[in-house]
Amino acid sequence: MFSVETSYLFFVILSLVVAAIAAWKTGRQWALGVGVAVSMSAASWFEIEIAGFPVDVLSTVSIVLLVVASAMYWRRLLWPITVMDVLITALAVWHGVVDLQYGDPVAMTAARAYAEWWLAYAAGRYAFMHRSSLSVLAPWFAGVAVVLSIAAMIECWTGINLWEAIFHVADDRVNRPEGLRFDLFHRAIATTRHPIFLGVILMLLSPWAWVTWDSALTRRRAWWGVIAFVLILMGIAATVSRGPVLGMAVAAVFFACVQWRIARIVLVPVIVIAIALLVWRFDDVVTKLDESVGVQSATIVEVDEDAEIYTGTRNRIFVMKIYGPIVLKGGLLGFGTDNTDQFPPNVPGLPADKRSRLRLRIVDNSFVLVGLRFGIVGLTIFTSLFVAAVVGCLRLRRAASTYLIPCGPVSVTVLASMFVGVALELLTVYCDYDFVPVLLMHFGVVSGVQLSIREAIRNPA
Repeated sequence: MFSVETSYLFFVILSLVVAAIAAWKTGRQWALGVGVAVSMSAASWFEIEIAGFPVDVLSTVSIVLLVVASAMYWRRLLWPITVMDVLITALAVWHGVVDLQYGDPVAMTAARAYAEWWLAYAAGRYAFMHRSSLSVLAPWFAGVAVVLSIAAMIECWTGINLWEAIFHVADDRVNRPEGLRFDLFHRAIATTRHPIFLGVILMLLSPWAWVTWDSALTRRRAWWGVIAFVLILMGIAATVSRGPVLGMAVAAVFFACVQWRIARIVLVPVIVIAIALLVWRFDDVVTKLDESVGVQSATIVEVDEDAEIYTGTRNRIFVMKIYGPIVLKGGLLGFGTDNTDQFPPNVPGLPADKRSRLRLRIVDNSFVLVGLRFGIVGLTIFTSLFVAAVVGCLRLRRAASTYLIPCGPVSVTVLASMFVGVALELLTVYCDYDFVPVLLMHFGVVSGVQLSIREAIRNPA
């Protein structure tokens, strides 16, 4: 068993060494992407504190390799820009505006806004702004996802977390689910603090298996892509979380509807009917979802001065009922970081009953939590990032066969589908730094790929 600091240092060195070897053997432009991919194999609790900020392996590796990349490609640092660049910058700036309005120190606020929103995004942007970046880097990210998935499956069956067993036990920053689900499976966390966080990360990494397959020039690579995707699906299942599984199903439906006309003809009416039935029999659906995970302890809570039955599934509904109107009360600015960085958040309008307030303290909806923190403006920008990412990927479909060779339209379509599935999943989980940097990195990937195509058009040689 090692200390947290030693574990942190081990994975930082590992990531940088592997990045250096990749740069030496395949080209220096791939060092950033490879280093970021390898750093995702570190547990989220392997972190140190600098000036009051927790700094994890992914952040450290990103900073070091971005400095190196900036020295090599400084002419392409700030120009050209994309819609994604504008939106992420707007969110970081708005973060500063809101927190400064609530009296936070200027320097600390600026550092936090950059580290929280721009750092991981920049890593994805600059890693993928080179030609052939999708095909070259996809096996690395798919490989990391496979490692996490295999570890999750081991943990699901045995209850042994490899990172805890070999390096250091996870901290208690997040309440970790205990016991067996279905009296059979442990809920795997692997490198994260909660199973649902792992599910989101594996969802985000799942497209890289598809990209590996889509860009395959050999049968061996094609099979690796297929096997990797199957293992990632099994890893998601090993979290025994319903949200990521449902998110992957929605992503698959979206992919099919974009990719094939017959799927649109068949699935769109089915989706409309399913939504209508969901609205009509909503309470029955929620009850079935509660029953799907076995026995849950039900309690009575106060919601809008009415007594309601509380379960884990219904909590997501109560979040909208309680915190949705509070987002509107927060106006354009919201309530700032200091008032929303702990649960329950320090906001007006919470239930008067102390027990109900404690039970409903967790804001299990990333969009609502962002709205509480940064107001309607911040929520609009955050939502626009998903819309811009999906639209941006779909617009790349026409150029993919020409400028993303050996990748084709499938690669960018599956990326767009992933963002749709993850957006749905974030309606059921709060924003946590265990997975948010990976999400932001993928936003940066979209910008980087757009830049690579612009470069290919401008310099076709």
